[in-house]
Amino acid sequence: MEKFFSKPNAEKKRIFDEVRQNYSVWRDELYTMNKPFFMIHSDFKYQYLKDISGGALKLFIFLGMHSKYNTGESWYSVEEVSKFFDKDQRTIAKWFSELETIGLIFRAQDGFNRKANTFLKPYGFLFDLVSQEISITKNVSEDIEMSMAMDWKPVFGVIFNSNFKEYTFVLLYQDDTVYRCSCFLNFEYEELRLLRRNLKQKNILVDNYDIDVSIMNSGNVKLTIYNHLLKYFEEEKA
Repeated sequence: MEKFFSKPNAEKKRIFDEVRQNYSVWRDELYTMNKPFFMIHSDFKYQYLKDISGGALKLFIFLGMHSKYNTGESWYSVEEVSKFFDKDQRTIAKWFSELETIGLIFRAQDGFNRKANTFLKPYGFLFDLVSQEISITKNVSEDIEMSMAMDWKPVFGVIFNSNFKEYTFVLLYQDDTVYRCSCFLNFEYEELRLLRRNLKQKNILVDNYDIDVSIMNSGNVKLTIYNHLLKYFEEEKA
């Protein structure tokens, strides 16, 4: 078979255009038919994709495709799943155990000799825009107190400094498999030092991340913060 890169440029362009068009038509057809689907959103990449085993990932997709939309609930037994994948029950039980251990599912029986209920669990980042009625330092302290009362563990904070002299602080809490993010918008530069000192006393690490867009004028504040938070994590791991 002729190597693709040795083809004339016009032919390579024709093939690329054909592949793109085929995918576009396929997507439009799925949308028109309203086929059922299971969504794995981008947070999965950062929390699970690197370390999850192939078997557990296949089981997670299987459960997602068969779970109730509003509750994330299904009732498949180890035996039924083993028949679908043509694997022994010990292997399937191991996959279930891995998903429970990393926090992607909750599985339990509500009665003797009953099928186990398997629930998909939420994961990823959730955002709350916190109003600043007094000062950011006081508001952050109050936010920490309320969050810890709900057993949300403060993990760390990121200060987004931008060329627009617009400062946003995001404090991340861990709530099981969910990271809840309190976002304090557009505070004054003079408050930075006091905020840092206050968080240091609480043993909460804080980092700076410079961005080149206005969060307040972005049109979708939560999405803008989320996208830059992901960029921050990617650069930290690089």
